[in-house]
Amino acid sequence: MPLKKVWWVLAGVLVGVGGLVLWGIADPVGPSVESGITYFYGDGCPHCKTVQEYLDREHIAEKVLFQKKEVWKNRTNARAMERAAKICGVQQEGMGVPFVFDAEAQKCYVGEPDAIGFFEEKAKMGAAETK
Repeated sequence: MPLKKVWWVLAGVLVGVGGLVLWGIADPVGPSVESGITYFYGDGCPHCKTVQEYLDREHIAEKVLFQKKEVWKNRTNARAMERAAKICGVQQEGMGVPFVFDAEAQKCYVGEPDAIGFFEEKAKMGAAETK
């Protein structure tokens, strides 16, 4: 077999294998957004720090079931936040942290005041349900 033909066969095999690898790791739908409430934050974000201080001070984790996802250092979590924003109709320009996604209501809350207000309301509802 001529050397030129061997190189073309080898190149074809490499392209085919590369395509299969990319196809296997591709995520066409994107990461799923879990049910319930997800609080997205950025490590080092001053507004997120204020929200976290509120959550700690008011013991919100004991009153409201939610999950926390850091998005500045974790690409998977960042994609999940983008997917949640799409569900709510939040444009890329309007996205930022702190960001809360309520999957049940299909609503998003962006920014410190909205995030705190959301958790405050949920905590009140939880307290009313336990009485």
